[in-house]
Amino acid sequence: NAVETNATSSMHNVADYAHIGLTVSNVNASGTLKVGCSMSELAPIASTTPSSTNRWDYVEMVDLRNGASIDGDVGVTFVNVSTTRQYEVNTNNMRWCSVFLSSQTGGTTTVRMLPASAQ
Repeated sequence: NAVETNATSSMHNVADYAHIGLTVSNVNASGTLKVGCSMSELAPIASTTPSSTNRWDYVEMVDLRNGASIDGDVGVTFVNVSTTRQYEVNTNNMRWCSVFLSSQTGGTTTVRMLPASAQ
């Protein structure tokens, strides 16, 4: 899914997958990228604040270039970069995941999400 300025993708059902691979391509882009997931039976509303009835939270990612763990609440911040990076999200026990792009002040960012089974 391509994510536009300060955008949130829809929640995607990942219940059958152990991991999600993300490819993030930036062209002269600045912003912050986070992933939010939920264990709820029904898809939460990603564009609204998490609550007791709209249960989701930002989750950790791993940078596949260097193995660094990225705190879900912090996310990945990029400043005027043109690069492609890959990340992994552990989705064990998650049913829904979404990509959040905030504070984008320039350029373009495209995110591709590829769910994968551990089998």
